[in-house]
Amino acid sequence: MNTARETSHFLEKYKLDSTNLIAQQNSFETKYLPQINLFGNSGLNAVYAPTIPSRIGFSAGLSLSYPLSDGGQKKLNREKINVQQNAVAFNREIFESQNQVRKAKILNELASYSSKIEIAEQQLNDYQTLLESYKKEILSGQLTIINYLSVLKNMAAAQRDYILLYSQQQTLINT
Repeated sequence: MNTARETSHFLEKYKLDSTNLIAQQNSFETKYLPQINLFGNSGLNAVYAPTIPSRIGFSAGLSLSYPLSDGGQKKLNREKINVQQNAVAFNREIFESQNQVRKAKILNELASYSSKIEIAEQQLNDYQTLLESYKKEILSGQLTIINYLSVLKNMAAAQRDYILLYSQQQTLINT
């Protein structure tokens, strides 16, 4: 998340949408180009066999069509495609800004989890040293086992909290 990437597969969608709109515009504009059509056909009307040679025919032709007016359709379509391209660009900018905000939020949460985990580790180390000193005091008869068990219970709760923090941090990383 810390490395800046030049390309993103998530941003590829917006590039493809923009390219699709350009292709739609180009496809629409081809309707208004001049068209030349060349056609040909042939046939046979064979009802009576002796007259078959005089009943064979063919035809060929050439046509040219050029639209004189489109009723403003090209202009309307260009404006529509332009608005759609602006919407795609705007959606891309929104996605990029939201993505930056999400990244910053997640990095802050990860830093928070890291500091909480460090505190929990220090607390566990303190419990461990306290238990070691309590063992010595119990062996010398200066402390009751009930105090030792109470500290042991608190240490187990601290270990549970540590594991919970660690699993939440890993869940956030996976998310």
